Amino acid sequence: MSNITKLLDRLSINEWYTESYLEGVYFFKSSKSVPRAPLFYKSRIIIVWEGTKIGYLDGKTIQYNKDNYLVLSVPMAFECETIVEKDKKFLALIIDIDFKILNEIVQNLWEHNIFSENMEKKWVESVQMEPALKDSVCKLLKTLESKEESKILWSNNLREILYRVLKGKHWVSLFALYDTNERFSKLAKILNEINKNYSENYYVKDLAKSMWMSEAAFFRYFKSVTGFPPIQYIKNIKLQKAKELLISENLLLKEVAKKIWYKSIPQFSREFKRYFDVSPKSLNK
Repeated sequence: MSNITKLLDRLSINEWYTESYLEGVYFFKSSKSVPRAPLFYKSRIIIVWEGTKIGYLDGKTIQYNKDNYLVLSVPMAFECETIVEKDKKFLALIIDIDFKILNEIVQNLWEHNIFSENMEKKWVESVQMEPALKDSVCKLLKTLESKEESKILWSNNLREILYRVLKGKHWVSLFALYDTNERFSKLAKILNEINKNYSENYYVKDLAKSMWMSEAAFFRYFKSVTGFPPIQYIKNIKLQKAKELLISENLLLKEVAKKIWYKSIPQFSREFKRYFDVSPKSLNK
């Protein structure tokens, strides 16, 4: 068993999610495989150290494991399954991207003029794990064993990991987030706004107008990034948030429906069951 495996297993106190001493940094552990199901991810880095995850997005599969970590430049909703081998566990480190720290690194690297418009941007990508990043991950995990060290050293640890990711193969899309002339940067702001204020009602014509695009052009570009048409993406996010509310808070169905802007309880129930293959009532216990 590797040192990182031991650290992750020790720090993952709970089955499923365990919060670390740092906000936006989590451990994930599963003792069994989890079948394919819809999931929502924020802009984050997911480093799997034992087991395998397979994501399904727009007809493509994305696999990430010990050899390949996952980078999401923007919030994404897609289907995913977890594979755990016999007598093994699924262990992962999840880091929500700290945009303040990322911006500082980008500003320092920008002067080196390594950004190229001709390079392909991938909004979600499985990237090969490099030895330098492994060392940075191990250093962060050791820090997270101590509340005192986490409080003092967290900025340096996260800055080092984000720097390693930016120096890897996914730097293009992360750099693009800060190019104000880049339409991807503008769309990223819209996606983060939708996920932050999911209770609001959004209209495609208004979103397209905010990017100075026609509705048709906005529709095509939105789908090329997220894998979904705008209305479907917004609906998926609202349903994902509804699931979180049903599980984590003791709210009535009508209260949850109201929070995500559903006026019809029957419609909400039908669409929830269609998306998750379970009724919202089964989670509202």
